[in-house]
Amino acid sequence: YSVDVFLRTPAEVAAMANLRPFADTDVAVPGHVVYSVMLHAPLPPAVQRKVLACATAVDHFRFVGRDLYWLCQIRSSDSTVWTSPQMRALKFPTNTMRNMNTIEKLHVLCGANASVGKSVAKVVPMAKPRTRRSPKG
Repeated sequence: YSVDVFLRTPAEVAAMANLRPFADTDVAVPGHVVYSVMLHAPLPPAVQRKVLACATAVDHFRFVGRDLYWLCQIRSSDSTVWTSPQMRALKFPTNTMRNMNTIEKLHVLCGANASVGKSVAKVVPMAKPRTRRSPKG
């Protein structure tokens, strides 16, 4: 089966981590969380307008480049914006969504001086597997 992969360069991750798509006063409220919805390509302007029209009193959206940012002012699991008939009718493309805290952590992992164009992925050495001793018998 196929699996979609969403890659961002260290420079793109840095730009995302430093982006403030919503007013600091809205984000600073306890319980308000910003998510980055990563897409493969920018949505057409007509589709972007339809997504923005799905906003609610507690769900706000901003497009920046190919990505969508969602300010959720309630628990994300309590939000019904993604299951609304209007959003479902859009047949939203494959995406991956991450809390902006995660994006900031990825930025730190990438390193502030990472070269532009290199993959975000880093090789993390695994612990040596422990060898099992056969039981004495």
